[in-house]
Amino acid sequence: MKRLALLLMLLTLTLVAAQCGGQQTATAPTQAPAPKATEAPKPAATSAPAPTIAPAAKPTEAAKPAATTAPTQAPAAKAAGGDLGTAANPVKMAFVPSTDSAKVLASGDKIGQLLEKETGLKFQVSVPTSYAAVVEAMNASQVDVAWLAPLSYVVANNRYGIELLLTTTRNGAKVYPFSFIIAANSPIKDIADLKGKKIAFADELSASGNLYPRAFLLQNGIDPDKDMTVLYSGAHDKSVIALLNGQVDVAAVFGEFKGTPDARNNVKSTVPDVYEKTKVLLNSADKNFLIPNDTVSVRKGLPADVKKKVSDGLIAISKTEDGIKELKALYNIDGLVPGDPKDYEPIQKAADAAKIDIGRAIAPPPTRPPATAAPATTGTPKP
Repeated sequence: MKRLALLLMLLTLTLVAAQCGGQQTATAPTQAPAPKATEAPKPAATSAPAPTIAPAAKPTEAAKPAATTAPTQAPAAKAAGGDLGTAANPVKMAFVPSTDSAKVLASGDKIGQLLEKETGLKFQVSVPTSYAAVVEAMNASQVDVAWLAPLSYVVANNRYGIELLLTTTRNGAKVYPFSFIIAANSPIKDIADLKGKKIAFADELSASGNLYPRAFLLQNGIDPDKDMTVLYSGAHDKSVIALLNGQVDVAAVFGEFKGTPDARNNVKSTVPDVYEKTKVLLNSADKNFLIPNDTVSVRKGLPADVKKKVSDGLIAISKTEDGIKELKALYNIDGLVPGDPKDYEPIQKAADAAKIDIGRAIAPPPTRPPATAAPATTGTPKP
């Protein structure tokens, strides 16, 4: 019995041991996922680099367009100096519309052609819509050389550093007067009679067509803005036309001086009897009220070699038969001399007398076309 019991115990222990062994082998498969866990990082590792490569490629591709912008900066530098005067980048020369823009353009274009032959530079000529439009275009480097009226030059110099190059002459003189023109049958007999009347000025930045006549009137007790009705015609010849049409009672224009005719001569081709229909109320030369002549001016920063070529070229053609003819047709000019800024100091005194702040912003009147509508064509201005 005891031996039987012992055998039973041994058998039980063997079964228990077998069960324990079976549990251990059953747990072994739980280690199989372990390799899977170790494999899992592999896909993660292989996918991680992919995103990092893509962003890296994008920056390098973005850098390519940046490199292509470099060539576009080179032309800009050339346009500022090196290539100026070529067919691709001509010297831009503008004339103020002091008289008929079409005539100014025609004469200015011929002056440009003569300059091309003399200097070897290429020119593009225009007549913007107003004196102020020319000045603003110079400030924006859209115009390199401009034939500016004396007041326009002083304002442009004070405000934008525009530089005086040449002064025009007429019959050898570097000065000229303004005139008050009235209808031949006008009841106006004296300056005092202008109170309550309508007056045509040429342009806010015209010396003979606004500044000096204003100064004279104020010195004689008449404030145009308070005692008169003011019209800005846009040009001297237009002021004369406004007078002939009865739109105004008096026109302030550049006057006759030493054989050089006044503004009425600019409309004689269309109104042959203009002198019979009008008369001079006052010529400021009789009062020694003389104005420095109009100028050839250049924008700030224009290359020195270009300035010299333009200056020397204009003086040279002013002594040729063709040059004399075209300058005469342009603004009745008979000569060009190196400009002296001191000659224009009287402008400031006249501005003070006329109560005009020549340091103020210069912008075309709201009733006129914007400066962007300017490019008329080539032509010639008057002071």
